[in-house]
Amino acid sequence: MKYCLRPIYILLSVVLFFVACADDDNDEIVLYNDIAITGFQITSGTVSGVEGVGLSYIPFSIDHCFGEAFGKIENNTPLPYGTDLTTLFCGYYTKNNALVFIEDLMTGEWKYLSSTDVQNFSTTRYLHVMSSDNTAERTYELKVNVYKEKGDEFVWNRLADEPDIAGMEAMKAFVVGRKIMVFGKDGTQTTVLSADVAGTPSWQKSGITFGADAYRNVAVLNDTLFVLDGTRLVRSTDMGETYTDVPYTYTSSVAGAALKQLVGASTTEIYALADDGKIAVSTDKGETWTPDAGAGASDNDENMEWLPAEDIAFSSAPFAYNDMTDYVLMAGNRASAEHNGDTKAVVWRKIVEYAPYSHAGKWICMMPDDASYYPLPRLDKLAVVSYDGSLLALGGAGKGECTAEPLSAIYESRDGGVTWKTNTSYALPAELDRNTPAFAVAVDADSYIWIVCAGTGQVWKGRLNRLGWTN
Repeated sequence: MKYCLRPIYILLSVVLFFVACADDDNDEIVLYNDIAITGFQITSGTVSGVEGVGLSYIPFSIDHCFGEAFGKIENNTPLPYGTDLTTLFCGYYTKNNALVFIEDLMTGEWKYLSSTDVQNFSTTRYLHVMSSDNTAERTYELKVNVYKEKGDEFVWNRLADEPDIAGMEAMKAFVVGRKIMVFGKDGTQTTVLSADVAGTPSWQKSGITFGADAYRNVAVLNDTLFVLDGTRLVRSTDMGETYTDVPYTYTSSVAGAALKQLVGASTTEIYALADDGKIAVSTDKGETWTPDAGAGASDNDENMEWLPAEDIAFSSAPFAYNDMTDYVLMAGNRASAEHNGDTKAVVWRKIVEYAPYSHAGKWICMMPDDASYYPLPRLDKLAVVSYDGSLLALGGAGKGECTAEPLSAIYESRDGGVTWKTNTSYALPAELDRNTPAFAVAVDADSYIWIVCAGTGQVWKGRLNRLGWTN
């Protein structure tokens, strides 16, 4: 019984497929699938003036039931930028040795579609498929898409200057939901500005202020804001409209130790530097803190003298090689008073797994040494963001023995923070205020990088073209 029923199921499936493509009002079922284009590709063409460039790696989808006796062929991945759509060669496969003709753009006449003839696909074309006995026909609408801009070109747009940003002495920027928020030192207090990331920003100043150093003590955990204001820890779940106190404890082997500076947050953890020289971690939304593994949690932890004390930057992003895992990075400079001869920043990283039964991560110091050919320079006001699978860093003037010019370049790391190289794709805008006394950087969910500058109040927004493409 088992072997007899299987062919019947297959036959029924084939019949149902043919019926689905037929006109229900037509008594005669026309089997359009007796003939079909089963494969299509652009084989070669002229790209940026170069002839004969192979393009067959671009896939085309074929919808045989786009309409009655009508199909559609289209490439969801566009051809490369600079492709001349009027000088393309194509290839195709058919079912049952069907013949394919292309409709002339001017006269509408049919011409046999040959793989050796150059074709103009700059507009929608129509392909007609004929059975070898001339009893059946099927038409396909063919649309060939091409990228209209360079994918790896970074485009900056200068938005309206913001006077309230211009007056800040120091600042940090964060994206919370669909808002960009700037925490800035304004005399003896920290003020907060926010604006929607979409459209033209209209900046709003919060009526809530904090102490002068609170701007550098902010972390965002899943759209919840945490601010360490002196010894007081507060959080906001409504993008800074209101804040509530978080009673917290820090358990350390050093009596009386306390949190000193809030650093950042991953998906499940919040990090801070403590005054006992350790990295503290909280896994319960800031209520309890302990020294983190690899960062002073035990007497065997090494390299603690390489913890940053100034210009601290933080980044957390999904780890590319494992689900439910974050790659967390902290960078900065050692204290100028003791380490003014440093030319390189210090970089720490941690891999944080949060799937059930995952192993706890550990902070690792990526030690700068003489063998580091492309280290992260020791820059004032260092900022680091995760972008397009890489890490990007920029900063002000070099500190100590580092002679880098302020805001002279964006440094990219493709290996998790080990090496940092300049990349021409990420050139800073020419009109950016290089002499700004303070600036802040953030990345929103639409892959826009934001740069805001004190002094002039400049606001810049830019991204790689391809990160804005929908296909």
